[in-house]
Amino acid sequence: MKKILVVFVLFSIIIGCNSNKKSSTKLSQLIPENTTAVLKISDLESFKSDIKNNDFFNRIYKKDLQIQDSDILKSLTTINEVLLCISKNEGENHISIITKYNDSLFKNA
Repeated sequence: MKKILVVFVLFSIIIGCNSNKKSSTKLSQLIPENTTAVLKISDLESFKSDIKNNDFFNRIYKKDLQIQDSDILKSLTTINEVLLCISKNEGENHISIITKYNDSLFKNA
């Protein structure tokens, strides 16, 4: 009986010490709560040029957000997917930019 107990305890310790599990977070899990619109951007450089000429987007958000003039968006450089979230908090619109981190995420200004 003692041998079974010892084997059980050792087995429990070996299973419990397995810390090779990698937790990965999806970009969509990081979207803020009060988000009213989410833009999924696959090609950031193309988006930067297209947003200037998009009448629909500019009519809705140009006054409050001025995304095309944003210094953050201008300096952002990535080949990874980007989520641009527009949230409303206390009557004001806010922008959140979500993407995978890398060392060259921002250009030197």
